[in-house]
Amino acid sequence: MAQFERLRREEPGFADAHLCRVAEQLGITESRRLLGRAVLGRDDVDQPRSDAVALTGHWTKYGALYWIPYGALLARELDNLLVAGRCISVDHRVHHATKEIPACFASGEAAGAAAALAVKQGIAPAALDVAVLREHLLAAGAILDV
Repeated sequence: MAQFERLRREEPGFADAHLCRVAEQLGITESRRLLGRAVLGRDDVDQPRSDAVALTGHWTKYGALYWIPYGALLARELDNLLVAGRCISVDHRVHHATKEIPACFASGEAAGAAAALAVKQGIAPAALDVAVLREHLLAAGAILDV
């Protein structure tokens, strides 16, 4: 509000300006991330992976693609923990791509499918064959390659 009042006082054309709405919450763009069995890093851009369970672009680097490996959804030390969305196992740079809604949807679909398949097979998610998960995701319409 102090900046707004300064603009009204000091900047031409702002004297009659008014605010209609102000955000009620902060939008946090960096969140905690899992240290997973795989960590998707900056150098993994445009590198297809046979263990990918999701594919995403990068909103600031048009044409850049990241193939998200199943290991980025799996906790390193717990066999029964899957994560999705903003907290998957990626470095700071890749997080800029994977924190967005499309990547969160795709990793969420993969984590949910993995959990369901693991329960159906009576195994921990860490023991799930990624090829079986990929086959299930592809049959459901997931995009895992370009």
